[in-house]
Order: sequence, then structure tokens, then C-alpha cells
Amino acid sequence: MFAPEGYIPLNELWTEAQKFKRLATETLRLKYGDEVVYLLAESKDDILYSWLRKFLKLEAFVFQIGAIPIRIDSNALAWEGFTLGSLLRNGIEPQDVPGFWEFRPHPHLNDFPDNINSAALYCRGNQPSFENATMESGFSSPPLVVSLEKGTIDVSFFRWALAETDNGEPVLYDWVKGHTALRFVEPFEGYAICTPERHFRENWAGYWEGVTEVVKRYERMKRRNIEGRNQSNVAHTIAAENQAYEDAVRKLRADPGRSLRQAELREIITPKVGERAWRRIVDRLRPEFPHISRPGRPPHNNPDT
Repeated sequence: MFAPEGYIPLNELWTEAQKFKRLATETLRLKYGDEVVYLLAESKDDILYSWLRKFLKLEAFVFQIGAIPIRIDSNALAWEGFTLGSLLRNGIEPQDVPGFWEFRPHPHLNDFPDNINSAALYCRGNQPSFENATMESGFSSPPLVVSLEKGTIDVSFFRWALAETDNGEPVLYDWVKGHTALRFVEPFEGYAICTPERHFRENWAGYWEGVTEVVKRYERMKRRNIEGRNQSNVAHTIAAENQAYEDAVRKLRADPGRSLRQAELREIITPKVGERAWRRIVDRLRPEFPHISRPGRPPHNNPDT
């Protein structure tokens, strides 16, 4: 909440970044669809914070009153290895959870309500929609070395995560590296995190324009991929229809007595096709095999009818 003259504290940057939470929500939807279970691994706040760290790049500083600001690599603010999904009981993985509402939060998480994605806690016992779940704030993979509320280095959650186990297993993905990272960051606990006003003034607006364009490109790419899959499905459907037609011709030519009826023919041809495709096949067959009647009508040229 404090910074030297000419600098902006991290908590103010975080407040400004909230203006782009709709963009983060859209990114979640593009990545995961409407599956809210993935909020156990990533939330809109996780995405916003990752974007904020990238903005800081080499313009991140830590500051203690009475000292000069020290430049740090913004990657030092990004140590990861903990997600809500890592606290699922009995070794269940997030993708195996029947529904997001099945999640049973660890009781100690109540000690850190500001760090934890309230969607996971709030939605327990419900079946939330994607929109409702992502409206809730908080992290699914909370910062382990930063308090965004205070804008300072804060390793209290990091210490807890390193000490905590779930069924005897560490809740951090990389427990050894976690201890190494803690030793590096711990001497700076309580230091304010800030960036020069110059960097904010010259680059903030343009940076978020770039982020917005990246998300739009991602959306266009996803749309092209979907369209490509649809075209592939159409090609596959046409190929299947042609194969079914050729099989029908073979079976009808092998039936000199013309005893096969339309319903019987449809049962024995492969591959199976839908109703519209079948109607097209019958229309193609009728010039050579006029005894194949229209659906619901008796065959005109079959002496057995």
C-alpha cells in the first residue's frame, strides 16, 4: 500500500487490472469451454495476475522505507506449484471429479480467504453455471509470495503450503524447489512491490491493447479450428454416404428377385447413415432400381406386392 515517490504500488496496479476481468473470463471460456471444474486449476484472477506480471517484466521493484528501490525479476513473484485441485481428497484429480460442486475444500483454507478462489468455496453443494462461478473472485492457484491486497512480499501462505500435507503427500507440486524459493524470497518479506510511474504512464494502455488483440486472435484461431473440424465432419459424412450408396448398389444387384424392401436394405448396408442421407441414397438408387419405393409407399414395380 506504499511506494516511494515516482512509483506505483502493486495493489494499485491490481485494482486497475480488474477493469480487464471480463477479458480474463473470456480467456477461461476459450481455454476450457463451460466446464467449471477447471476452476480448480485456474481462475480469472490467476489469468489477470499472470498478465500483470508480464507487464512488470524488468520494471518490478521492491522497496523498504528508508532504502532505495531494488529491481527484481517479475518471475520472482510467480512461484507456482499449488492449486485448489491439489487439495482434492484421496488422490482424485480435477478431471475425475463428476462435478465442480463435489469439491471438498481443505479445512485450513479458511485461514486464507483472500487468497482462495471463493467460487470453489461458495459453489460447494451447488451446480453453478460457468457465468456464476466465474463471477466469484479469488485465485485457484494463489500467489505464494505476494499479498495483492497489501501490495507486498508476503510468504505466510507459502509457509503454510510447504508445511501442509494431504494424506501424507505435500500439497505443493515441487516441495524441494519450494523450500529453495522460500529461502530466496523470505528476506524481503514485508517489502512493497512497485513499478515506476513512467513505465505505467508510457506502457499501460498499449499493453492491454496488445493483450486484447492476443485474446481476439486466440478466439479467431479457435473459431477456425472449429470450422475446420466441421468441414472435416462434412467431408466424413459425404464419404460415409457414398460408401453406403455403393454398398446398397452391390446388395440390390445381388438381389435379382428384387425382394429387398427399403427398410430391409437400410438395415443391412454399411456404414449406417442418418435419415436425410438415407433419403438422398434412395433418390440415387431409384433410376436403376425403381422397385425401391419412397418411404411409406408400397413399391410400384414389385410383383410380390
